[in-house]
Amino acid sequence: MQSSSTQIELPAGATNVALYRNGAGYIARFNIDTPSLRSWIEKRRALQPSLNLRNDDDEWLPKDTRAQSPEIDALCDEIFRIRFLGTSWKYSPEMLQVHVTRSTRGGGYTVWHVSSTGDTYLSGEPDDASVQQHVDSILLWLSRRPCAIEELCDDYDLTLHIACWASDTFGMHLTRDQTRLLGRLGIAIDYDGYVVDRKTIEREP
Repeated sequence: MQSSSTQIELPAGATNVALYRNGAGYIARFNIDTPSLRSWIEKRRALQPSLNLRNDDDEWLPKDTRAQSPEIDALCDEIFRIRFLGTSWKYSPEMLQVHVTRSTRGGGYTVWHVSSTGDTYLSGEPDDASVQQHVDSILLWLSRRPCAIEELCDDYDLTLHIACWASDTFGMHLTRDQTRLLGRLGIAIDYDGYVVDRKTIEREP
């Protein structure tokens, strides 16, 4: 299922679909087997290959929930609840988490998938998604690779750079679990906010 006008994309083989539009994009719940979902994700990523380079083959392997830290579980649960606010959908530690980037401005979607049941949840992000949504996506990506990030920290000073342009006020909130994750991984935060003239923003393509 695809709508070019609203940028809603779902796998053609999805069943039991529940779709909701909201101010931040759209969310969906559906059922699909893992091979079909993987094929669809790979085809969507292939539409913008330069924006979808950093994806590991092991992102489709079943999770060893026993090896996952409580902090990462808590962070993923919090991000899931925020993305699907207003629903009764529940996060599960065995969920696979994959992301598709569709534009240089950050538009795309994140998918949570339970291989054993086929239960799948999708959060669509528009090109003008908030800074908060983009930061949440980055932290979700980091949470799936703690060992690799910790190894990088041994040789490099890692910093999460966040820049925000706005016509008046702006802001961003990092939760306690998100801050703990960055601290545990040894990642510094650099946040820059710029207030620009509204007319300048309106002229941007």
